[in-house]
Amino acid sequence: MNHSKENLSMLFTAIMHVETGGEPNPMYAVGKSKEIGPFQISYEYFLDSGVEGTWTQNCLYVDRSVKVMKAYWSRYSKEGTWEEYARIHNGGPNGMKNPNTLGYWEKVLKLIDNQRQTELGL
Repeated sequence: MNHSKENLSMLFTAIMHVETGGEPNPMYAVGKSKEIGPFQISYEYFLDSGVEGTWTQNCLYVDRSVKVMKAYWSRYSKEGTWEEYARIHNGGPNGMKNPNTLGYWEKVLKLIDNQRQTELGL
């Protein structure tokens, strides 16, 4: 399913919730592999994104992290689907080929579905 690019906010909200429980400013959140910030972005992911500046400067805050993620997805996405974006975010450039990222996508999708139901008042 190809989703509208202009409404990526649902996807970002869901990914942030999966990564850090939705906490928008987890200054001290550090993942198992030393990922940081609201989207738990690794140093390698940041470098691969090509975004200028420092890792901490760009990955500790929601708005700057979104820029990093969009640049990373632009580099590695072939299909432009939300599933692909989420799985690449979780599993790297070959995330779509990695069956271990399916569970991550299912968590993200469930949160997106919950957001949609809330918007519809269901």
